Amino acid sequence: MVSSDFNREDIEIAVLRAVIELGEKADIKEIYQRISSHLPKLSQQEVDKVVRWGKESLVQKDELRFNPLGSYDITDSGKLRVKQSSQT
Repeated sequence: MVSSDFNREDIEIAVLRAVIELGEKADIKEIYQRISSHLPKLSQQEVDKVVRWGKESLVQKDELRFNPLGSYDITDSGKLRVKQSSQT
């Protein structure tokens, strides 16, 4: 799996925040680049796993949506989750 310093919540929030920072819409390469700054302890191989797993999980939860143009858009529920995570 991924470094034990991070849990599922950390990973999902990092992916959502990356998309928000990129204008609420981002292609996968942009997300990979941002994740490294949110989770600096991860190796490149771990970043690849994190982004792949995180985006799939978030799409299933309807917090991230794949756009037919090749980008990922954050949904209202994804924005709400990030907001709630900032309040804890």
